[in-house]
Amino acid sequence: MKKLRIKDTLTAEEGYQDTVRTLARKPYPAVEGMRNVQRLLKTQNPRIGEVNIEDLVDNRYSRKLDERGFFDRIYGKYTKSDTDSLLC
Repeated sequence: MKKLRIKDTLTAEEGYQDTVRTLARKPYPAVEGMRNVQRLLKTQNPRIGEVNIEDLVDNRYSRKLDERGFFDRIYGKYTKSDTDSLLC
């Protein structure tokens, strides 16, 4: 709250809860999202349509972290009371 200069606790809590609901817990690249961007951009430059999106994506690091249980440990580590203290 302090760093974002939010004075209202309710506003901060709503923002936090919205972030928790919408953020991906495992940050794999959004290939479908990239395809949508490609579809829109190729109207301006048809050569963009020739790019294979799968060639652009390298999820080795995310996959390795996931296989080692990193994301599960991070999210399992914080309880409701811990996240409440993060808002201040």
